[in-house]
Amino acid sequence: MIKITNILLVIFISLFTLDSFAIDFSGSYEGLKCKNKRCIGADTGKGILKGLNLFPEFKYEKRIILYVEHDQDKKKVSIFFPDFDYKFPDMGLVGDSFEGWDDKSGNTKITGDFSRDTIIIKFRRFADQENEAVYYYKVMLTDSELERRETRKVLQEKKKVISVLQDDKAKLQSDVKNLKADIANNIARIDQLNKKIRNLNDELKNTIIQKDEEIAALKSEHKKELAVTKKQAENKLAKTIKKYEDEKEVLLGQLEKCITKPIRIDASFLPMRSQTNKEVVLRTSPSSESKDIETLKDGAVIENLAVVGSNKDWSFIVTEDGLVGYIKTIDIVDLGGDGGDNGNGSIDGEKISITHPKWDKDQYNKKITLKAPGFISITGRINVKAGIIEVQLNDNVVDDVNKNGVFEAFYIIKGGDNEMTLAVVDHNNERHELSFIISAPK
Repeated sequence: MIKITNILLVIFISLFTLDSFAIDFSGSYEGLKCKNKRCIGADTGKGILKGLNLFPEFKYEKRIILYVEHDQDKKKVSIFFPDFDYKFPDMGLVGDSFEGWDDKSGNTKITGDFSRDTIIIKFRRFADQENEAVYYYKVMLTDSELERRETRKVLQEKKKVISVLQDDKAKLQSDVKNLKADIANNIARIDQLNKKIRNLNDELKNTIIQKDEEIAALKSEHKKELAVTKKQAENKLAKTIKKYEDEKEVLLGQLEKCITKPIRIDASFLPMRSQTNKEVVLRTSPSSESKDIETLKDGAVIENLAVVGSNKDWSFIVTEDGLVGYIKTIDIVDLGGDGGDNGNGSIDGEKISITHPKWDKDQYNKKITLKAPGFISITGRINVKAGIIEVQLNDNVVDDVNKNGVFEAFYIIKGGDNEMTLAVVDHNNERHELSFIISAPK
């Protein structure tokens, strides 16, 4: 029993150590500075209690901000104290602990420990001298720093998806290159067969001429024999020509199959967050005149990879079985919302309209319901006469806005009701807003 306990303890310590090395401690921290060591273990309050001195016995206490730089490769940290204008550079990390001297006076020493998003520090000014002054710091990551870290996680996941798509693109490009090579070889083979047929036709003409001359010379003596010989020669040449014609047809059929074969990818890793709102035709390019690939049923589950076209009216999609192609953007809905605007996507004269995902029935400009939480694309159009300065979604700037006011914004929807505000600032410095809710199961 003791051996098992020891083994589990070793595993736990190993996991904890590995996890600590993986944490990036860089960022801005806020918290308390005081002269009494007891303050670093006290609950300083949150929300409306934040900033209040709950312990009157701490006569010296104030709010401070620290800035931390963490070099994960070198396992070193640097901390800047604005209240003293001191920086403690390149302190080595032993586990989650550190110590070092300031780079300004050289007589101030700090020791401390990291605990996830919290730092406990002992600050000794004029260390080991008669006038030594000791301060204690307890700081935590700021809300903005925590939000930045969450945003970075989302970006890293997007980079992973993009990397996979780029790998698939490279494979598709390789497949296309191989198909082009096969096509070129088949075309060359067809040219060879056509040349043989032309030669055979010339040979047939020359043979006919030759046989006609022989017939003319031997007609009276060998009339029947010559007729038989001529027929045999014609039959032989006809069979030979048919043979090569048949081979030509087979090669042309193989070539047609290579040209028209639809492209498929492994779509098992994709989230499949959308579906068709009617029966649609999957096409080879973003045009109604392009070639049909396959007809998708109403409600077919798909992943919208990209919105394309000058008016963002086409989408490049992949089906559950890996078939890729283009369909109209208006024929796509996220897994939720049933088009409460009766399929219009917008109303004439609206300054802000959302076309995707669709509004819930009878909840136009009020509520959109999704079948699952996660990363979504929100598209629409801005129509303000004064012109657009900036478009924001929940105070985040939307970069993808074209000159016609068509926009696409991305957001991570959580389970439950997500309060959303889409805002537009025009050249008259007027702000136009559309507030609504996107709901997803918890």
